[in-house]
Amino acid sequence: MRYSPGHKEATRKRLLELSSAMAKERGFGSMSVDTLMSAAGLTGGAFYAHFGSKEELFVEIIGSELDRSAGMLGPQEGETPLEWVARAFDNYLTVGHVRHPESGCVLPALGAEIARAEPGVRKLYENAMTALKDRWAEGIGDPDVAWAIICQLIGTIVVARGMSSKRAMEEIIHASRTHLDKTIAAQIEQADVAPDAARKA
Repeated sequence: MRYSPGHKEATRKRLLELSSAMAKERGFGSMSVDTLMSAAGLTGGAFYAHFGSKEELFVEIIGSELDRSAGMLGPQEGETPLEWVARAFDNYLTVGHVRHPESGCVLPALGAEIARAEPGVRKLYENAMTALKDRWAEGIGDPDVAWAIICQLIGTIVVARGMSSKRAMEEIIHASRTHLDKTIAAQIEQADVAPDAARKA
């Protein structure tokens, strides 16, 4: 059978999207090449026409998913810091995100596997996370607060995913959101006070 010129690229993209969703839902380590290709309706041997190894696939997944997570958590063009923070919290801290890792952020889903990965993957992760922190720090004015918020967002989803009931998930999300809203309000108030103090001096 002859395929169109873009068939291989389209198949590779589909495999990457499918494997990303499966890895975030089930864990990458437990996902076999045969399982992935079967889900895609292809033979196991066809995998190597698109990726050199399963490890290469993992690098591709992490790279694309880190970009996706940055889009979820980072500011959009034209947003004020308050608009961006509210959108990020509204989209990230939900029961839907807790219950559907396959369509959510890679950070709570595969963070433990990234930590055990080879140095190149961890460097990719470090660069992406540092860039995300820098964007938050620019918006809210404090890199320490930026790191703390990012870590709390990710940690909230990790903890909530271990709960068996929706009620417990909701309690964790509500508590985290309440604390984060207070943190942001205090940070903005501090940033507003600082220029006034400087002018008076």
